[in-house]
Amino acid sequence: MATLSSQAIMVALARHYISFANEDAKPSRWRLRFTLGETMNGLCWAGLALHLWSIDHEPGRIFVLFLMMLVVGMSTMLSAALPAVMYAGALPISAAVIGMTLAQGSFNSSAMAVMGAGALVYFLILGNRLNRSAVETLEFRAEKDALIVELEQAKANSDEARRRAEE
Repeated sequence: MATLSSQAIMVALARHYISFANEDAKPSRWRLRFTLGETMNGLCWAGLALHLWSIDHEPGRIFVLFLMMLVVGMSTMLSAALPAVMYAGALPISAAVIGMTLAQGSFNSSAMAVMGAGALVYFLILGNRLNRSAVETLEFRAEKDALIVELEQAKANSDEARRRAEE
């Protein structure tokens, strides 16, 4: 129930952010709000993983591992635009899964912990690359807009010069 509630809070937070005009939104406050919300969300997912892990059934535990890594992957992809939010959502879940598997002490559980850590590293690298790509796209768009403004200004200057030459 806590996990569903945290998801609902994140949706409400996102909708509230969208309803603001760009001038009214303070990026540092919203970044903090999203980071705290995603931390809460990650902790709820980690709590769910701990609860499901208490079931003494090895295939069920493997399912929990893969389910949590899927959640980490989706969270990372969706929050890649804000790296702090990406880490805040991924680290609690991964720490819980890796800790639970290492606590078992068997070879299989150690292998699952290594696999979980590898998946975390992969998703964080992928999220950082998505973030870098988004920033580069915004930079190219800003450069394109500046060039368009420059061309429009040059055209206006040319039209003005032609008009003066005709007079």
